[in-house]
Amino acid sequence: MVGYFGINLPGFVAQVVAFAFGLAASSFFPVMVLGIFWKRMNKYGAISGMITGINFTAGYIIFFRFISPEQPQEIQQFVENIRVPTDAGEAHELSV
Repeated sequence: MVGYFGINLPGFVAQVVAFAFGLAASSFFPVMVLGIFWKRMNKYGAISGMITGINFTAGYIIFFRFISPEQPQEIQQFVENIRVPTDAGEAHELSV
């Protein structure tokens, strides 16, 4: 499975790395925060927090990356206009 996604990336490398860090953070962050600030934290709470965090984030990524319908063309053009400055001119053409 990992080999398949290594060859057929579901997005740019930076996007895949962001997914990985998002999933890791969503599973460890609740445990770290609760472990530091809540005296009644136990292993069952830690495990359920990790499972809930990673499931929620994985569902969010899957829904908005693979299932959500594509944005209207006018929204895509708006985002593209924000990404490329108005006076980029020759600098933008050289990078493409």
